[in-house]
Amino acid sequence: MKYFKISILLLLWYTGAVAQKADSVKLYQTFVQVCNAYKQLPLQLSVTCITTTNIPVHGEDSVKTNAAFFVQNNAAYIQFGNAEQLITDSMMLFVTKENNQMVLQRGAVNIAEQMVSMLRLASNDTATERFLQRYQITQKKIEDSINVLDLTSRQNAFQTSLPTETVKLIYNSNNKNPILVETVKRSLVKKPEAYTSPAGVTVITTPTNEAYLLREEKASYSFTKIEHDPSAAIPVLLKDRVTKGADNNFTPVPAYKNFNLIQH
Repeated sequence: MKYFKISILLLLWYTGAVAQKADSVKLYQTFVQVCNAYKQLPLQLSVTCITTTNIPVHGEDSVKTNAAFFVQNNAAYIQFGNAEQLITDSMMLFVTKENNQMVLQRGAVNIAEQMVSMLRLASNDTATERFLQRYQITQKKIEDSINVLDLTSRQNAFQTSLPTETVKLIYNSNNKNPILVETVKRSLVKKPEAYTSPAGVTVITTPTNEAYLLREEKASYSFTKIEHDPSAAIPVLLKDRVTKGADNNFTPVPAYKNFNLIQH
């Protein structure tokens, strides 16, 4: 009877573990779908990105950037803060307004393939297994048609109970469009000598008496616009930034004459 009870308990544990893994696989598949489905072309996308850190490197602990994507099968325009990227099927132009510089790269470009590959997550069996080994994933509903997926790293930061990484994905369960993504990454950085730790920063001392700071890097991505209007025009084209000469080389248009153009 004793062994019979143990067998029943083991069977119940195994059945529960299999069911839990099946649920996790389903949630992972939902996560992949939400991260990829909105990227179908044509695409008009607006995202507000905010990054913060508890240990500023260059004096700023918070940076806010607005990004806009206008992508078609044969052309694309991407604006990220003061930087621009213009793409055709034969070249890409990078424009940085902070230092008045342009970089032109020639060569065939598959715009649809490039767009789909951005932030793409593999969804085969091997990738799923690796993902579930690395993260725990749960889901909850926060209101009608609005769900949230929480990903938590199974690894904790050294000498803490805090996970090294978390991801919160809030999405519309009707159309599977993302609404908000929040990420947290934790890592150790060597504490400089005679350094006063900012308030709220955890100091960790190793067995060899080396002092480290627990850095937290947070990022949020708010999706304010996701549309797929085939009649929407791309607001900025390659000809609005550079013009092609008789020698097949390009020069900046008059409005950008002060920009340095590097051609590859």
